[in-house]
Amino acid sequence: MTHEHDIRTVDTVLNRLEAQVVENAILPPTTWIDAALALTALLGNEHDLLYRAQQVLAQKKATIVAGGATVAKANLLIQGSDEWVAMKNQEAKIGRVEEMVRCAKIRARLADSELRG
Repeated sequence: MTHEHDIRTVDTVLNRLEAQVVENAILPPTTWIDAALALTALLGNEHDLLYRAQQVLAQKKATIVAGGATVAKANLLIQGSDEWVAMKNQEAKIGRVEEMVRCAKIRARLADSELRG
């Protein structure tokens, strides 16, 4: 699936899997399991990015509230920011990765069954 000189990231693994799915390629079970293992191992970095984004937004919210705004107003200001959109995109990415891992495991089982007849 990858060459030794390739850098593996969640994005590269997902992109390669998605390309295979679009092409209706039949992949051996080991490819699906390898992808699931790589995604699981790399997922920690994605969680770190999410937690950092949440921390930054919480700090901004605290600053807005400390400045006299209501929590409701602070929430609206935060949710209207590009940082909030980026955080929500990161949450969605993590969800896609977790679902891809589940699907990869199922696909590996199915592929194994198909190979065995």
